[in-house]
Amino acid sequence: MTKVTEDISWMFTEGSAYADEDAWHAAATRLRQESPIVKVEIDGWPTVWAIMKHADVMTIERRHDIFLNTERVLYQSDAASDASPPQRTIIQMDGAEHKQYRSLTTEYFTVGSLRRNLQTELDELSKSYVDKMVAAGGECDFVSDVAKYFPLRVILTMLGVPENDHPEVLRLTQEVFGISDPEFAASLPDDFSFADALLRLQGFLSSLTVARRNEPTDDIASVIANSTIDGAPIGDAEAVNYYAIIATAGHDTTSSVMGGGMEALLSNPSALRELQEDPSLMKNAVEEMLRWASPAKAFTRQATEDFELRGTMIRAGDRVLLSYPSANRDEEVFPDPFTFDIHRENANRHIAFGFGKHFCIGAELARMELRAFFTELLSRVKDIESAGPVERFHSTIVSGVKHLPIRYT
Repeated sequence: MTKVTEDISWMFTEGSAYADEDAWHAAATRLRQESPIVKVEIDGWPTVWAIMKHADVMTIERRHDIFLNTERVLYQSDAASDASPPQRTIIQMDGAEHKQYRSLTTEYFTVGSLRRNLQTELDELSKSYVDKMVAAGGECDFVSDVAKYFPLRVILTMLGVPENDHPEVLRLTQEVFGISDPEFAASLPDDFSFADALLRLQGFLSSLTVARRNEPTDDIASVIANSTIDGAPIGDAEAVNYYAIIATAGHDTTSSVMGGGMEALLSNPSALRELQEDPSLMKNAVEEMLRWASPAKAFTRQATEDFELRGTMIRAGDRVLLSYPSANRDEEVFPDPFTFDIHRENANRHIAFGFGKHFCIGAELARMELRAFFTELLSRVKDIESAGPVERFHSTIVSGVKHLPIRYT
């Protein structure tokens, strides 16, 4: 496909773009129709082919032998990438290396393990957070007061971070993902960068390795800190980066879906009532929430050989940008994609978790958290409505609803 005549780079380079969902999706819809594989060229940023359609994203995800993850798997400016230290998390790995690192924690995130070890705790935690909503007196900011903290508590407890440190980790993860958000950036130095935010988070988590090597427990950090790679102890930097990706990916994405799911239910009161009357619908409703919110905005891959896709020749060395929000609104896959439909027959075809070798390791955990919380809330709430304007997070990495005032009984 040829490059569209006007500049569409704002869709992928500006944190504010994803905060204006109507404008972003209108532009994405036109690209899917007119130029579903479009070259994005802008000074100071790597040139990428933006992949807008579901089928094409899936094709590239399946061809992990050709399209590799790299240190620049996040789409960032050249300046931001140059300033960042080289990253060695599982999202920057491929092949045997990726398989070896991923396997360290796979057992913790299997369906059976999570249901055996976590379901009761999730149910109890859901009850405690709905209790907090009751104690708030019938009004709260659902995202700031509930959705930010519920998944954070879950993932950091699994990781082994003490509860009194959870607020600090929340602040640090928001710095990583929210460096372009005016609200969060206001408290930071003018020259603060993504690299600075990442280093702060890594610095905070570095003490976990020493602590878990000295006194192993039954948490994920202990598994990582005491693991071996190719017969040698895992490196300190690799261990810390592993903690960081679990803490960030396991929190901010689920929080964004909780906020987006609640917003969708408030806009569709009939769906909310149906879920109250028939909780068995919750499983499919959560899949629709994931499709709807699509919290992870894009990852890039680099081609290792020439590859033709939809008539476009992607050359060896070229980068592609996989647009998950666009793929999850693809009309060819999801009829009437801009309708939130808890009965959607193929809602589970969303790719909010990616696909293939890099499919999100915490996907089932996120699903369980969402089902547990919304089942508890909707079994107890009598009336619920919006109580103010919705605000969205400014970020090109993970974004969603930032503030969602609600009123309820």
